[in-house]
Amino acid sequence: MAKTNDDDDSSGGSGGGCPVKHAPPQPPSSSSDGGGCPVKARHQEYNVYSQPIDKMNNMPKGAKTQLPNPSQQMELPTNRVSSTIPKGGDGVETTWTYPSPQQFYNALSRKGKMDNTNNQNMTSVVALHNNMNEKTWAKVVEWERQTYDETSTPKLLKFTGCPHDLSPKAAIKHYLLGHPLPYDRHDWTILRNDGTTTRYIIDYYYDETRASLSEDSSMPKLHDRSGTPSLLVDVRPALDGASPLFARAV
Repeated sequence: MAKTNDDDDSSGGSGGGCPVKHAPPQPPSSSSDGGGCPVKARHQEYNVYSQPIDKMNNMPKGAKTQLPNPSQQMELPTNRVSSTIPKGGDGVETTWTYPSPQQFYNALSRKGKMDNTNNQNMTSVVALHNNMNEKTWAKVVEWERQTYDETSTPKLLKFTGCPHDLSPKAAIKHYLLGHPLPYDRHDWTILRNDGTTTRYIIDYYYDETRASLSEDSSMPKLHDRSGTPSLLVDVRPALDGASPLFARAV
């Protein structure tokens, strides 16, 4: 989200999980839903879209992420789409902005995650990414209104990509129940109306058995919650205290 951000690193910048199917993470050490994502940044920090971050304001630096990558074989669009996800923490009523296909390509290339994704697919990849973030936010708002305040209007303060940090719930589902591993995980910190913050854990799954259910799943509309049936999202409050534990129990 501007939503402009990428994947593995801590971000105060954009948001959302990349719905591209990556190879399942190697069996990682299980982290607590109550613990923070152990992302390490020694020098330059990047957001989840692999954009260099200015530590003073947690925002992307400059426009270098829009420059063509030496590895690409065709020109990619640099236009960006505004999300409906309110941005918290800057005192301005605005929303996050999604990355352009060029920014997304640069992010995947930098992290060595191109896999079989080619230049022509990048617009579809970004459409999937944006759609998944909108679905994720809708579920966050549902949680907030059902368990915190039915009139709640939360804002997304920051998000962190933790693709190799397996949550306890995902670990239990995989190692005890034989469920596939998530292809990605994000931690989203939201700002509530009263100024307090709370963290949500989001696991993203790919269901191959449902991959052929929708002919239009490769280019879903931004707010189509029934599109991309093969991409599943598990959203819940992190167990950072008694309130989230109660919310998840009811």
